[in-house]
Amino acid sequence: MHRCTAAATTTRAVTQPGSGAAGSFVVELVTKNTGRSACVLQGYPGVSLTAPDTGAQLGAAASRDPGQTASRVQLAPGASATALVRVAQAGNYGPRCHETRAAGFRVYLPGETAAQFAPYAVQACSNTATPLLSVRPFHG
Repeated sequence: MHRCTAAATTTRAVTQPGSGAAGSFVVELVTKNTGRSACVLQGYPGVSLTAPDTGAQLGAAASRDPGQTASRVQLAPGASATALVRVAQAGNYGPRCHETRAAGFRVYLPGETAAQFAPYAVQACSNTATPLLSVRPFHG
């Protein structure tokens, strides 16, 4: 079975209900197989926030949550898998953050070099040393 690719999937970002915690919240990256055959997702997506208009990366790319099991998720045509991204509140970082508005997430599926864009307006930091994001592996 082949790996899921950016060309045969779409990814959208959705706020996870009740996910707010002190200083952060969780966003679900939902990747749907739009192709004609089943494919496999296994591992962590590469995730970063992007600037409106230019699409330039804002802040640091997501770190991987340690201790997570990257199970193999088989997606039939039309099926979806989810990866959770914890987003820290940009305001927590003070002036070193260089706070700005992000247009959404740039998402690289495991093993892919082509990115997808998932619109999601959120406050971000333009300082690349500010770690706002952490990600978990895909699950079914």
